[in-house]
Amino acid sequence: MSVSAARSVAFDLLLRVETTEAYATELLHSARAAALSPVDHGLATEIAMGVLRWRCALDDRIAAHLDKPFRKLDVEVITALRMGAYQLLFLDRIPRHAAIHESVELIKKARKRSAAGMVNAVLRKINPPAASSPITAHPDWILKRWTASYGPKAVERICEYDQRAPETVLRADQALMKELESQGITLQPGKLLSKTHVVASGDITRTRAFREKRLVIQDEASQLVALLLAQGERILDCCAAPGGKTRILAERSPAAIVVAMELHPHRAEV
Repeated sequence: MSVSAARSVAFDLLLRVETTEAYATELLHSARAAALSPVDHGLATEIAMGVLRWRCALDDRIAAHLDKPFRKLDVEVITALRMGAYQLLFLDRIPRHAAIHESVELIKKARKRSAAGMVNAVLRKINPPAASSPITAHPDWILKRWTASYGPKAVERICEYDQRAPETVLRADQALMKELESQGITLQPGKLLSKTHVVASGDITRTRAFREKRLVIQDEASQLVALLLAQGERILDCCAAPGGKTRILAERSPAAIVVAMELHPHRAEV
């Protein structure tokens, strides 16, 4: 049985994130990822972002079933285990046998065949937790600090909110909204700002506006940071890539000199 295109893309993406300075959100829009069908692209996105969001929790679950230190495993093995564990713990529509089998096949494809038996054995021991034992992906030290400051009930609500998959939020005017809606994108008003809109349905990355870089995908909190800054004649935006806040700053102060700086050249857009 060959590895599905979605899992193969997710595996390679996660390896690059782990071993280079690559960013998952950028790799999900690469030529290879864009060639996937909408269904496969959705699955690749779910697995890749899910693994990154829940990584420390996944690592704890995996380590509990190993007979050797977790960090001594090859990165390919760790990545396949994380992908399998995420599917087993969080994706109830994925058949258990498919999640395990394809994780093993990924190991073989990565030329780590000697680890295939171990990956199979570890994943077979991983089961979803009971409802009374929710999974958290926050490190113990921060949970202890929050609990001391806010109490256990508040911390439970913080973790629950913190671990939700983020909504896709756009900054768009009326003309762009109409264009997107004509291409099958359903939008809802944002919660904080008048120009923000939440994508309720549709694949925004396959629209003409996205390809032409005429829309900004940016959560409301990030937009609010730029909007709260007082207008001025000279503005310096450090750590600016990919440029969402810089764009808002330039729109609010059209006569200003706006300097955007970024430490990592590969993140900066021309």
